[in-house]
Amino acid sequence: MNGNDVDTCIVSETDLKANIPDSLVCIPNYNIFRRDRDYSGRDLRAKGGIAIYVRENLDVVDIYKSELYELICLTLRLPSGHMLLVCCVYHPPRPRYPSNGLMQYLINIVDNALEKQPGMAIVIGGDVNQLKISELCLMTGWEALVDFVTRGEAILDNVLTNRSDLFGKCVPYNISIKTDHTAVILAAGVKLKPVRKRVRIWDCRKHRKNDFYRALAEENWDNILNAPMFIWQ
Repeated sequence: MNGNDVDTCIVSETDLKANIPDSLVCIPNYNIFRRDRDYSGRDLRAKGGIAIYVRENLDVVDIYKSELYELICLTLRLPSGHMLLVCCVYHPPRPRYPSNGLMQYLINIVDNALEKQPGMAIVIGGDVNQLKISELCLMTGWEALVDFVTRGEAILDNVLTNRSDLFGKCVPYNISIKTDHTAVILAAGVKLKPVRKRVRIWDCRKHRKNDFYRALAEENWDNILNAPMFIWQ
């Protein structure tokens, strides 16, 4: 990841359990945020699990882990000051829940985030298998960015966003670990300008100081100077 200048890395099917510490899967210069399959105790099947690696210089201001689905969402503050919601989701081939339930859940997560931070960019990625991506995009206005097969002859891994204008084209990447999936790299398309903030400062120029001193001298302070004094013990 360091060699490809990756800021965030979404991983599906980590096969991690609670007894495996982060130190065994850590990567230098990155923090890991996990949502193992047995996180909530509701699904004790083998394998599964998701994680997001985040470069250390990015500020993670909020972490959300779903108890119902294999879903983890991170709210990041970028160095430019902009906010970014990154979600990792794994939708297994034989889920124990209705697929429409997961789609509505994702929509609610994003709606709540946008209500708090209007204009926030959203990136959702992971192994979604047979999730109805075209239907989800039709419901939300999001765009699916992967247009090449990622396993066999199918697009099982995808990236969704509400701001495709901020990103470049997804490209396939063959990773060295044991997997039959092709990784996806999504590059930033534009460099964001720093967020402008209104800052109040005191005008300490000499003529402003003189105006302030003159106003103090011309003020009638009798009400204050003649006010009764109270002493508390």
